[in-house]
Amino acid sequence: MSRLRDLSAELKRRRVYRVAAVYAGAAFVVVQVAELFLPRLGLPDWTVTLLVMLSVVGFPAAVALAWAFEITPAGVRRTEAASGLVGRRGAGRLLTAVVVVMVVLAGGGWWIAGTLRPAPLHRLAVLPLVNLASDPDQDYFAVGMHEALISELARSGVPVVAASSVRRFAGSPKPAREIGAELRVGALIEASVLRVGDSIRVQARLVDAATEEHLWAETYDGEMRDVLGLHRLLTREIAGAVNVTLTGGQRARLAQARPLNPAAYDEYLRGMHAMSKGTPADNAEAIRRLRSAIDLDPADPLPHGGLAAVYSAIGHSAIGTYEDLVRAKAAADHALRLDPELPLAHAVLAEIRFYKDWDVPGAGVSFRRALALDPGLAGTRAHYAWWLQLNGDLDAAIAEMGRAEEIDPLSPRWPAWNAWLQWWGGVPPERALPAARRAVALGPDHPIALTVLTMLLAETGEHDAAIATAERAWPRSDLRGWPLGYAYAKAGRREDAHRALAALRAGHAVPLNLWGIAEVHAALGEKAEAIEALEAAYEERFNWMIWVATAPPFATLRGEPRFQDLVRRVGWPPERARAVAAD
Repeated sequence: MSRLRDLSAELKRRRVYRVAAVYAGAAFVVVQVAELFLPRLGLPDWTVTLLVMLSVVGFPAAVALAWAFEITPAGVRRTEAASGLVGRRGAGRLLTAVVVVMVVLAGGGWWIAGTLRPAPLHRLAVLPLVNLASDPDQDYFAVGMHEALISELARSGVPVVAASSVRRFAGSPKPAREIGAELRVGALIEASVLRVGDSIRVQARLVDAATEEHLWAETYDGEMRDVLGLHRLLTREIAGAVNVTLTGGQRARLAQARPLNPAAYDEYLRGMHAMSKGTPADNAEAIRRLRSAIDLDPADPLPHGGLAAVYSAIGHSAIGTYEDLVRAKAAADHALRLDPELPLAHAVLAEIRFYKDWDVPGAGVSFRRALALDPGLAGTRAHYAWWLQLNGDLDAAIAEMGRAEEIDPLSPRWPAWNAWLQWWGGVPPERALPAARRAVALGPDHPIALTVLTMLLAETGEHDAAIATAERAWPRSDLRGWPLGYAYAKAGRREDAHRALAALRAGHAVPLNLWGIAEVHAALGEKAEAIEALEAAYEERFNWMIWVATAPPFATLRGEPRFQDLVRRVGWPPERARAVAAD
């Protein structure tokens, strides 16, 4: 014990304790500053990790130097051992032991601190913001703030449920525990917003979904021109409250926010709110509002990205045309010239490259870029799943569609698409049926869910159920008689199938109806008529034509020379196109 006391006194005399404390404090400051500023210099995140490792490696060297040398007015000189202490060799061995113990204790402390830190919540849901303004016309602003906050959280690595799944809980009397169970989340953000002129106040609180305990609450005030900074401040606070560790790059992005033109941003929010309603009239209103926002502030990338999204949504609808996708691409390109890291613009560009240009490799690059910027884009994940399926990676496609379902758990579209891509990927129809039934359970009147369920029931020979399901879908869908005609054809009811075909021809003159006509004719065994309809769809550059070689409804056409020539002209997927052409 006396030797340990003597050594402790000697460590103090040689200022080893002081050097160790100063070194640790300086290393901490350096790492914190590096995490904030290195990403802004374009350096990778592993640079910070390297600095931490160098700090740890340098610690024993600093301690050893402090023991061996001292700084005097005459310069640096070797420190002599105090009389009565152990010999130089014994002191060296004790010093080595002390350094090892200090390093082990420091490493153990960091490990314990990491294990004691609460685990991040599995997933978070931001409930719709309550509009505290007396004017109900301000609801669009609360909706826009809600969607922007969710986007910022997703971009910052916080696992968060998509806005489309939580909208149904606006004003809901359900308790937090029940909402959390439905959304399969660990916590909820409950918030309100009050806008008076250009002043904004947001009140937010974090609620444990299992216990309904309030974990955190805060109030934020800001101005309309600084609303992006307000979103990012909220994001930083929420990420900390749910124990999500931000990367250096994420912290750097959240620390910056450009000012906005308040009038232009207001028009942008109104336009995006109109788009979310999805009707043709609302889409027209969205386009008008977004163009107004662009006129007010041409340099703002947000309305250009929104305009691209509206045109893309129209282009993918039952009444969409090739020209809509051309307009979407022009708007997305403009948005990316203004902001190369705008996730929505990259997502739209990916879909345009995939469905309009049939640039499948380029689409893959854009899909991955969009998802790297915003992992919470459920729709982009779903479209990327179709990209993976087309490229022959069905397992990855199903997994990616599953991620879309996890992000947006109450949307029937994603399980419906999951069933569809499984069937078109070669999975037997009876194995794809559970996903289709799950979709209809989520949306009993959802046209896509009903359409997919109809097709799979028809394929498995459940003809009465297929026809009944199609009859439910018909009044609610622009698809007209396509699913019903297919179900009739598979059931052998030729006259009824031809009546459905007549309805298709009398409906909207859009490429989707041409594809539907081809499927019904193929199911009836009328190959020439089916190929004629596909030729017309090809002339219209219908976006599904890249699946023509592999789509199961056209399996009976693959031996036809005209069909083989069509597949060659489409040219995708290349190996399948070559195989069909060789048949």
